[in-house]
Amino acid sequence: MVASSQDRSSLKTLAVLKRDAERRAWLSQSFGAKVSPADDLGDLDHVLVRFSTLSQIACGETESGLSSRAFFGAHVHAILQEEAELSNFAIGFVRIRNGGQLDASVLRPMAQIMREALQPQDHLAEVRPAIFGVIAPATSGASLQERLEEAALSIASTTFFDSRAGRSSFYEAEVAMGRLDGRRTVEDVFRETRRCAVYDQTALQAARAAQLRF
Repeated sequence: MVASSQDRSSLKTLAVLKRDAERRAWLSQSFGAKVSPADDLGDLDHVLVRFSTLSQIACGETESGLSSRAFFGAHVHAILQEEAELSNFAIGFVRIRNGGQLDASVLRPMAQIMREALQPQDHLAEVRPAIFGVIAPATSGASLQERLEEAALSIASTTFFDSRAGRSSFYEAEVAMGRLDGRRTVEDVFRETRRCAVYDQTALQAARAAQLRF
């Protein structure tokens, strides 16, 4: 029997929930270093130098240690103005709900989870407080969305210790996809997004309950 798309989605959710649980727990409690912008790019000959360089930049301008909206926006502007085939690029966002007041103790491990879900050449930035933006060259929108949903699911299933508040908390994570189009400005790209998925503890508890029924 062929599994339905809903069944496949549930199975994928369960697999991600079970995977690397101990690593995520350690990361959320112990991670305090600067977020590594990308993995070693030495063997990836197919990655254009331009995007390799961009993905390596972590300006430390934000609480997450990533580059900010200004640098990310300049990258979007360059693509809109200079690239002949905009469909070669995908853009998406992960927003941490009620995350506007979070500090580095929470945002840096979240940024690390984001980076681990992405390709080395993807440009990751914090474009607003607790909103991560990603530009992915040579990637379809569907592929980037899948990676962002995996990252959002990992974030929502992790307990993060907020050193400023002195407590551990869960956070909801929302995925939205944008579109790079030559008729749009940078601000249009930021503003006109399509919400794709929201991950929270209610959804995760339902998934775990479904697991018990298998």
